[in-house]
Amino acid sequence: MKKLVLLVLVVLATWASVAWGNVTAEAASPFKSPEKPPNVTKFRVQGQAAFAEFSSSDNCGGYSYIYLFASKEASKEGSGNSNMTSMLNFLISSYDACSGKSIFGFSDSSLAPDALSVGGKLDSAKLNTVVQVCCDQNGSDASVTINLTWAATGPLETGKSSYHSKAPGCKISNKTEGDFRTAVATGHVTALDTEWAPQPSVTGNIQLVKSGTVEHGCN
Repeated sequence: MKKLVLLVLVVLATWASVAWGNVTAEAASPFKSPEKPPNVTKFRVQGQAAFAEFSSSDNCGGYSYIYLFASKEASKEGSGNSNMTSMLNFLISSYDACSGKSIFGFSDSSLAPDALSVGGKLDSAKLNTVVQVCCDQNGSDASVTINLTWAATGPLETGKSSYHSKAPGCKISNKTEGDFRTAVATGHVTALDTEWAPQPSVTGNIQLVKSGTVEHGCN
């Protein structure tokens, strides 16, 4: 009984406030405050894309090389609204030896939301847009009109990947799933009144990617 009374007195003494005049002093608590849980942030991305390369030559010794990658994706952080983004990476390096016209340029630009469309089973895709590149044979900017259609030539392939990283106070986990089909792109890539993609693409594909990332305490 004495031990119980002594324990009660110790606890009361710990929490007691002792007042001297207008000053009050409180003893420190023997208990630690619960730690604040780490911040958890979730990111989700779903995107579609179409890729193609064109390579050809003309009868006069000229050449044409074109690379393009068009994509659109919806990204979302936590419970917020989705953000839509459409982009085009485009490179052209071409010389028409018959007419003397040439064009070289790179464009990394945004696309209109409806510029790229992709079929539900990745069986087809379409891209219709106009981009500005520099330069033509005179060193001036040139407009390039792109009207292309992709047709799948291979079966649907699926891939998965994941990664985890850890640093003091921060952990990151990511999982990505992707669907992929090889494809051939045909149509028109025109500039300076010249067709620069007279033949089907030498390589191409249509893609669908889903990715999720979780960050713990990284803010």
